[in-house]
Amino acid sequence: MTAAGSGDESSEPLYKDKYAIEATFGSLIKKQLRDPDSYEFVSCEPLGEELKDGQFFTITYRAKNGFGGYAIGKAIVSCDSTTMRLISNESN
Repeated sequence: MTAAGSGDESSEPLYKDKYAIEATFGSLIKKQLRDPDSYEFVSCEPLGEELKDGQFFTITYRAKNGFGGYAIGKAIVSCDSTTMRLISNESN
């Protein structure tokens, strides 16, 4: 599998494709929200050192909370050459 399905066999590993990380985890995070349409991506930052075959990231986003106001959320995700996993998701 190549990064973001680009079809280019020389593509970088999936964990180096910030667009794929943002899009894929945005979809996963939205499924957990009270109001998925309120999701707004803020940032994606590497968490710690790059591993031999992957990387952990912190994804920061804004979304409506149960009171109708917007809150900041942070999700910890892992990504290797071909697989992405949502580790935890918390909002303030």
